[in-house]
Amino acid sequence: MVLVTAAPAARLEWWFGRVRAYADEVVVGVDAAAAPSTVAAAERLADVVRRVELPGFADPARDWLTGFATGDWVLQLDDDEALPTGCAPALRALLADDRWASYGLPFRWVVRGPDGGQAWLRQHPWHTCHYTRLWRHDPARAGIPGALHTAPMVAGPSRALDPDGPLAVYHLDLLWADRAAREAKVARYRRTAGGDRPTGEEFYLWEEYADTLLWQALPPGEAFPAVAPTGDGPAADRAPGAGGGGAVTDLPALRAHLAGRGLPSDTEWRDGWAGAALGDGAPDPLQWSATYRLAAPFEATTTNRGDVVRVAVTNTSGATWASSGAPAGRVALASRWRSEGWGAEVAMGDTTRLPGPVAPGEQVEVELGVWTPRLAGDYELVVDLVHEGHSWWSQHGVAPLRVPVTVEAGTAPPGVRHFVGRAADDPPAPTGPSATVPVAPVRLVDSQVGQWLIDGPIGPLAAGRPLVLRVAGHAGVPDDATGVVLGLAVSSADDGVVSLWPTDGAVDRDVPVFTVVGGRRSVGTVTVGLGRARGHGRVTLVPSVGCHLTLDLLGYLVGVAT
Repeated sequence: MVLVTAAPAARLEWWFGRVRAYADEVVVGVDAAAAPSTVAAAERLADVVRRVELPGFADPARDWLTGFATGDWVLQLDDDEALPTGCAPALRALLADDRWASYGLPFRWVVRGPDGGQAWLRQHPWHTCHYTRLWRHDPARAGIPGALHTAPMVAGPSRALDPDGPLAVYHLDLLWADRAAREAKVARYRRTAGGDRPTGEEFYLWEEYADTLLWQALPPGEAFPAVAPTGDGPAADRAPGAGGGGAVTDLPALRAHLAGRGLPSDTEWRDGWAGAALGDGAPDPLQWSATYRLAAPFEATTTNRGDVVRVAVTNTSGATWASSGAPAGRVALASRWRSEGWGAEVAMGDTTRLPGPVAPGEQVEVELGVWTPRLAGDYELVVDLVHEGHSWWSQHGVAPLRVPVTVEAGTAPPGVRHFVGRAADDPPAPTGPSATVPVAPVRLVDSQVGQWLIDGPIGPLAAGRPLVLRVAGHAGVPDDATGVVLGLAVSSADDGVVSLWPTDGAVDRDVPVFTVVGGRRSVGTVTVGLGRARGHGRVTLVPSVGCHLTLDLLGYLVGVAT
């Protein structure tokens, strides 16, 4: 077992009292800023102790620290997490199953329930998410990036455990930390994420969603301290200011370790790295064939909340779908929300892991976690398989599941975010003149090869049918951009035009028009404003003729305050 901590000694005493029921070896990394009593407690209770410099979160040290473990399996827990009481038999059964390289463990976020007792949140995203916390100890096939909230990447088959089964991780931060402490954590995560990475703030500020949450009481015999254990505890046997734990391994050394392993550090997260350095090589070629059906009705939901859709997915191809703990090559289920006239409201929803590899002809039922749009209205939920790091199944001719859904207005909308980007529904219009920021060309759309960096249909565009694309927030375009510079290449058998509109519902204005000459490829550059309010960050393209389209981002416009 591996732990990175700065917790008070009393909490370590409590934590070790639970984990020693199933952990053969415990390797602890103690934050260099921790109290001397914490170091003393770790030295007395753990098998291996190392002191590390951290930037306010534990991730940069995890891979380095795992190298000191000697067991065949690694279990990663934090000091506010615990497995269920009496879980040792279930855990031993997992370790004895030689089919799996890793396990995705479900989480149970513990809170004070409506009746004042302890309960966990039985609702997406708190309930349906799996995290790789248990894996075979093989450094050549497993690695942990150093960026905030990144999970271990493990090559080989992975199994996602039943969220309602006997083994899950109880997460106690919501029970132990008051609102002010959790808000301070979210603020720190926002600074670290820099607007590009999810902060997880909806997990921590859960009270914002309390009026629609589902709860599950803890089982009989399971209970946790009502408040976090604090103080020095019985292990406070070291004088204040004394060292312990050996020399401190600083951040440059931890980052150098990650670089030597081909893993991104806390300062250089690369979404394109997806476990490619783990020794599996490229995934086997896939046969793109699948069918979907709703396993339970899903006709209505509420704005800006987590919900679950039960979907049955059948592998109608001749290839087994992989379930590696590393995203590269893994097959998962995800969704998009679309609305008529406005295009993608949520262009890429949460990803739900399949329970394991899916063989040809096999059908699995998946509880797909979805986060609903912020505004009420009639929507289409598009459910689609995704080959992570590669493409959507629908980009290869597999029809996705399309579900009409009425999204009803809830109570006062939460102020915290689930997706990266602005929380406000109607960002203020910019003031002052605009400045153009050029960028290296980025291919957004190519209808002939089915490439869509931003959400859109597959194949040729139909005459008169609008194509709505949310550009802000993608390909390096900031969320508050006021316009974009686009390079277009359009091929059609007929003469016509492509009109480009800011997606804000206004039609009584002059807009750029791109001329299409039939029988040849028409190429040019267009500058177009982006929509505000409901159509924030979007552009609408309307071809007057059927055509194929290639769209490149060349730059964007920003408002300059006067």
